[in-house]
Amino acid sequence: MTVTKACVIYQFTMAYSSVYAVPYYSITGLGILFYPIGVYYYSKKDYWASTYAHIALHVFANIGNIILYSGNSMPFPWETPDALS
Repeated sequence: MTVTKACVIYQFTMAYSSVYAVPYYSITGLGILFYPIGVYYYSKKDYWASTYAHIALHVFANIGNIILYSGNSMPFPWETPDALS
């Protein structure tokens, strides 16, 4: 979960300066909404519904990532050539 959270924080930060920030946040946010739905179904022992909700989370998050990495974004300060000198 730590790696997942770190990746989400990185991508949400990167998306802030992306040309596709709004579509990325919208699609990824929709995907994140499936997480509590999956937890709910899991707590009710409806494992198939929980699995489908988890799959939906990944599908929407991956579509969001495709959108994010299709556009241009400003590099982080440590990613610029000037940061190396």
